[in-house]
Amino acid sequence: MSGYIDLHAHWVPGIDDGVTSVAEGVELLRGLASIGFSRAVATPHMRPGMFDNSREVIEGAFARMVAECAGATGLPELGVASEHYLDDVVYQRLLDGKGVPLPGGQAVLVELHADIYPVRLADRVLDLRRRKLRPVIAHPERYAAVADRAAVLDEALDAGAAL
Repeated sequence: MSGYIDLHAHWVPGIDDGVTSVAEGVELLRGLASIGFSRAVATPHMRPGMFDNSREVIEGAFARMVAECAGATGLPELGVASEHYLDDVVYQRLLDGKGVPLPGGQAVLVELHADIYPVRLADRVLDLRRRKLRPVIAHPERYAAVADRAAVLDEALDAGAAL
């Protein structure tokens, strides 16, 4: 099988908790290609205080990685987005058009706090939908804060989010 698309990986070096070198990133990308992925989208964290990445920082780091990959064989097609931590700061960046949406520009990968109940999540989803952005909630299985409150994710899905 082939033609898979990886929409959430950390293969741009030195920008977050992903790979630490170009060689490691290339190895990861070749591994994806070897199991049938034809496209891989880097999604570095945008999480102030932990990974202080802006759109400009993410796009610059991605461009450097693409340049380093020039001439490398056996790689999937490369793309870039961000894993947006949905705190007040990053939420405002998304509203202001300063996020890094998934390729196509109509969806944004969002991350929630693992241990704190996401207050007004459905409202935030609706606000983003009004701006023609569909939030895609990254790894919902990790969020202890919603494990016993699945209804909060149902509300977000009803408002237009995806998992």
